Amino acid sequence: MPATMIAPMLVALLFPSTCSAVSIVHDSSSSGGGAESVEIAPGVMMPVVNLGGVHERPSNYTLFLELGGKGLDTALTYGDDVQVAVGNAVRAAKSSRKELFVTTKVPCCPLDMETKKGKCNET
Repeated sequence: MPATMIAPMLVALLFPSTCSAVSIVHDSSSSGGGAESVEIAPGVMMPVVNLGGVHERPSNYTLFLELGGKGLDTALTYGDDVQVAVGNAVRAAKSSRKELFVTTKVPCCPLDMETKKGKCNET
């Protein structure tokens, strides 16, 4: 079943009251009316349906992977409990790690105005 068809079902199951953490990209130019993944760099395929969540609105990553989801979205600012939940879901998944696409974001490094260097380099 194409991702564009299962996306509404996943949203309803995983986010009964909100769908703000689900990113859905529809590529109508591909055959079949929709793509399950898109090439974002040579040989790098990203699923068009990715599940994310924050501490205040946790997601069921394990269920998402059991239902066939392949893309997980994380960030440093989502909270440690979210990172642990993503890691546990990846370890418990029936899919191999190579089949999953995990996105993460790290906040930018603030610039020290006196030295004009990134403060992250001062560890």
